Amino acid sequence: MNSATELFARFRHWLHAPPELPLVCEVAADYVAAVRQRRGRIEAWATRPLPAGAVLPGPLTHNIAQPDVVRAALEEVLGEVGNAQRRCVLIVPDLMARVVLLQLDQLPQRPQEAEPLLRWRLGKDISFDLDQAVLSYQGRPGRAGGQEVVVAVCLRNLVRQYEEQVEAVGLEAGWVTLATMACLGWLGHEDTEPRLLVKRDLHSLGLAIVQGTALQLFRTVPISGAWSQERLFEKAYPAVVYFQEQWGQPVQKALLFGLGEDGTVLAQRLLKEAGCAAQEVSLAGLDLPLSSLSGSQPDHTLLPSLGWVQSA
Repeated sequence: MNSATELFARFRHWLHAPPELPLVCEVAADYVAAVRQRRGRIEAWATRPLPAGAVLPGPLTHNIAQPDVVRAALEEVLGEVGNAQRRCVLIVPDLMARVVLLQLDQLPQRPQEAEPLLRWRLGKDISFDLDQAVLSYQGRPGRAGGQEVVVAVCLRNLVRQYEEQVEAVGLEAGWVTLATMACLGWLGHEDTEPRLLVKRDLHSLGLAIVQGTALQLFRTVPISGAWSQERLFEKAYPAVVYFQEQWGQPVQKALLFGLGEDGTVLAQRLLKEAGCAAQEVSLAGLDLPLSSLSGSQPDHTLLPSLGWVQSA
């Protein structure tokens, strides 16, 4: 894998998307999506559902179970979106990767020295073969000295499975990121107080806490079967408590993605139990062009792609 398609390339700049990539494609467990943008303005968009079992996200298993089905869906959305550019942003499911926050005394400046150290530190927490993995990392000064490092790591062959899907329809993944990472663009970067993001998709619940432009917490919780409103609260609330205990600051704002009616109940509980004002992110009323393939009003499946655009 060359540097141009390194996993989560330039991961440290998740709030500063490259302007030379106007096309965004997402391959999720139950849908594909594509957006074409220019300077943050959406020019075209389309989504298509995928049948159950076409994509099975996971850190160890084969993810693209029905490649022909996925490619056909990608051809449909790209036929609607249309773009002469070959390179694109590729958004992939959270479950295929791990994101870990590490505390180090010192992070070497040279990647040739930093990456072996990070792989060694990750060895106790990661269950797959790190020699077969790609990683991207972000270092920053620690609160009590040393370095805090955010590391995203994934098996190389899993990244290739998703890249091969867009390559099969004539594209090249110039930038790869996770769906919850893409949604961080909805948080903006002007607000310096801690903010919580909760994102549900078909197979997982993504949790992230951001302070300014610094990612302070990131968790992916697998979902098996239907989740009750109580169970959603039981996963989101501890993240708020953990942050307050570790950083000594409350999380007073939250954005919810893809929770629907469950989001209303979660927002009420977060406000009551943690003083955290939460709201569901909705695309209703957003000024977007008509999509003849997908209809006039997009649903939550477009949130990661539009989040990425907002970060540009």
